[in-house]
Amino acid sequence: MKKEVIYVFPQLYAFGELSFQIWALRNIFFGHKINLITYPLQKLRINNSLFNIATRGINVIHSLDDNLIWYSEDCNHPSVFEDDKFIYYNSRVLKAKFMEIIQNKQPAYYFHLNKAEKKKGEQLKKKFGIPVDAPIVTLHIRESGFKNSHGVKEGPDGPFRNANILNYLLAINYLIKKGYYVVRLGDKTMTPFQKIKNFIDAPFHPSYTCLVDPYFIANSKFIIGMASGPLTIADAFNIPRLCLNYPILRDVWAWNKDLFVFKKYFHTKLKRFLTYEEILTSNVIHIYNINEAKKNNIQLFENSPEEILAATKEMIARLNGNYFSINEMKGINHLFIKIQKKASKIHTKSYIPLLNFFDINKVPISMEYLRMNSYLINN
Repeated sequence: MKKEVIYVFPQLYAFGELSFQIWALRNIFFGHKINLITYPLQKLRINNSLFNIATRGINVIHSLDDNLIWYSEDCNHPSVFEDDKFIYYNSRVLKAKFMEIIQNKQPAYYFHLNKAEKKKGEQLKKKFGIPVDAPIVTLHIRESGFKNSHGVKEGPDGPFRNANILNYLLAINYLIKKGYYVVRLGDKTMTPFQKIKNFIDAPFHPSYTCLVDPYFIANSKFIIGMASGPLTIADAFNIPRLCLNYPILRDVWAWNKDLFVFKKYFHTKLKRFLTYEEILTSNVIHIYNINEAKKNNIQLFENSPEEILAATKEMIARLNGNYFSINEMKGINHLFIKIQKKASKIHTKSYIPLLNFFDINKVPISMEYLRMNSYLINN
């Protein structure tokens, strides 16, 4: 029996929240009637194109009712079932449900572009000087300017996730030499990058519109991103993700074409980098910002240009189906599963990163990164 779902959603400003929450909702209640009620608490800009794509086919109600203030990210109310209706109160409940039902499964629903959006996107591609059939890789490297420029002070989680674009230059040049066009996503507060042929710094292009982000992600061979909104958009469009400079978090998931390269965790008292097992089986896995890292004697190191280049080459090889032997993959895979099962017994109320999203013949962590940092999986 079809059910009616009501979901109240105030945070329309953030790419990640917008794309994830609506995508998760549509997968959890695939085939049911969904009512999305927006409440205008947002202080940052809305990507209207992404919102229209994400909500196509569901009922959207823009409310100005102050009585809806009972909804907040901090409320502890559970979601409730009333007759034939589900009412969802907060994103944490939604995320927990999504993680529960999606393990070992492919999502039932993905975002898609309609004919009008494709036509406008093709016009954008032409204005950007990208040939019709040219392969595209989208790139997003998070900085702190976006929130600060909209009157929302960047919190301590920002530096925890951010990275320096200069470390990506080797990979950018490699992609261009291989015939790819690289489209950088973001906003005008980001550090302008040097002019390179076939590199499009989209936020600074005079033809930039809010359709740029969803259109070019949807038409990418893969995206190079980090723990920020554009990676979630790629999730929702079923686009492979090369996740660089990623903190090791307790609620990360990976699909069969994704590849992760983590930041390195240096323990300032032990004077060495921590292994994957040490991070997962300790309180370090619960660190989500730079202040918490300092309190736990942890210093995060970004990926080097050489690590980023190696992972980019690996990503292309994996997508082409000509990287690594199955037996070697299985060996590494079983080791990671062993570590994560051990961690899951310790953190019984937390999601453990990448657990249950492993393919038996593939490891969603860059093998080249592991080769360059063998300490990570040493027992």
